[in-house]
Amino acid sequence: MPVLTWLKARSASIVLGHLFLSMPELELDEFQVLAFEQALHSATGAGGGALVDYGCDYPKADFLRYLVSHKDLLLHGSNSADIDLLLPRKQTDFNGRPMSAVFASGDGVWPIFFAVLDDERFRGSMRNGCFVTADGKGPDRRFYFFSINQDMLQQRPWTDGMVYVLPRASFKQTSRGAVRFDEWASEEPVQPLARVPVSPADFPFLPNVAGHDEKESIYTSWLRFRRRQPDARNRG
Repeated sequence: MPVLTWLKARSASIVLGHLFLSMPELELDEFQVLAFEQALHSATGAGGGALVDYGCDYPKADFLRYLVSHKDLLLHGSNSADIDLLLPRKQTDFNGRPMSAVFASGDGVWPIFFAVLDDERFRGSMRNGCFVTADGKGPDRRFYFFSINQDMLQQRPWTDGMVYVLPRASFKQTSRGAVRFDEWASEEPVQPLARVPVSPADFPFLPNVAGHDEKESIYTSWLRFRRRQPDARNRG
């Protein structure tokens, strides 16, 4: 990797580490891998789009992280529990480019947010993302940001939802480089391979979702995100 690219990734990791949240690298033993493989097979062996029979004691977030890091798969979160075919629709990607596409992520945590945020109840803006830095000298680092309308946050607009497991073949990344947004888009319809039911308790960053004023810029929300965390408030 060129030195300038490495420096960019390292610098971004430092800045993003101060602004946002991260998770420890996923470490699995043979028993976890076996359990996750059996859970995946329970759905894919039953036919396209079947429910995963998740009888594991391990967090579902770890299962989803395993799928995207060890399989050629992506994830899509939704309140809808019975989608047989994901169809492209007009929307914009992270860079503001208009597209007609199905969006998904190569991250195992971020899609849970979309699955458990109640679309029917929610009003206002939501600001969220998963940034990835890659310096070529170790595993990718992931940084998370979740903020919703502060009035809605007080109403706890959470519900049960579904994370759809998708084949990666028709998707392309919407950004690349040493620092990127983990967003993928397919201009073709996508048939799910499996479905994973999730609840708000399965979202590891639920206590960390911040609230923002609609009048503030997204950059202000970024800068204030860590100060709005529960541990920051407890420190006064």
